[in-house]
Amino acid sequence: MSLSYVVDEVLKIFFVIVWIMLLITLIILTIVFEGRNPWGDQIWAYHPWCEEKRYENLLIEPSSTYSDFGFLAVGLFQIYCACHDYLVLKYISNKGRNEDRENKTLFTSSRTSNFITNQPIISLTMGFINIVHFFGTALNHACSCLPGQQLDEAGMFCVTAMPVIFNSYYILNNKQNKMKSALWSFLYIFIIFPSAYLLTKAPFYSLLIRESLMIVLVISSIYTTVIYFRKQSQTKISNRDQSPRSTIQSTLFRIAIICVIFGFSLHTFDRYNKFFPFSLLCYPTSIIQLHALWHIFTGTALLCIYLIYRTENSDSISKTFLKISNEEFKLLF
Repeated sequence: MSLSYVVDEVLKIFFVIVWIMLLITLIILTIVFEGRNPWGDQIWAYHPWCEEKRYENLLIEPSSTYSDFGFLAVGLFQIYCACHDYLVLKYISNKGRNEDRENKTLFTSSRTSNFITNQPIISLTMGFINIVHFFGTALNHACSCLPGQQLDEAGMFCVTAMPVIFNSYYILNNKQNKMKSALWSFLYIFIIFPSAYLLTKAPFYSLLIRESLMIVLVISSIYTTVIYFRKQSQTKISNRDQSPRSTIQSTLFRIAIICVIFGFSLHTFDRYNKFFPFSLLCYPTSIIQLHALWHIFTGTALLCIYLIYRTENSDSISKTFLKISNEEFKLLF
């Protein structure tokens, strides 16, 4: 059976259309404002990237700006997952009042023990932060201005801190609690993100602080993810779960690490291209820019990290999406 047209097709097509329409809109605006400098007088931000600055256009760094759409794709996917999971949980709840309890149990035994699929607000929060980061980094590379840079870096801190915060929440909570999840989401959106943004505007904020904080967050993310895996194993042992460990999570974790390392290397080569032999990789007018590739690799890493959480207790990504027929979908209402 295929997913209900309402659940799957409408939601999927809607978010894909949103992504495409935003991209088309930006392309049209780029053509309209060609050579017209729509940004006017700005407080220009320092961008050491190799890409040629086109100060008379809407997109001063077009390659880096367009590559940011990867973050938007990740954010929209996470919001779609939140919508899907909400409908599925409603379906499971209603189905429990009807027959076919056996099939319900077969599916929910692993799903309801998963923090992500059982609590859509977490996916919604992650998606929101990724979309905010998209607008920040896209604005930063489009205008090359200080307000854009501040919003970009605030979003960058938040998406990098996401694994640290989620892992800590998971590790410290033995039982799932939707009120705690709502509180976690509230703090993340209304406390952590504004605090990160205010930090970028502080008079003492500097490149050294930014780089040091990013290093701490990346190391903390890796460390807490390792603890997350250990906690998972301990939970399986305490529940006398004899099923083999899923390899999909380990594979996704390796891909995420490779993307971060490779992407950060390209990011570093691009930032210091004038001081190292890596300047050979610098082609200012090329469509392919190292910093743009950094965006793509980090976006991929963020997606892998999210899927690591989503595939807990599952041996494939597809199994985290419930198949509901059109007839069964009526049970939702």
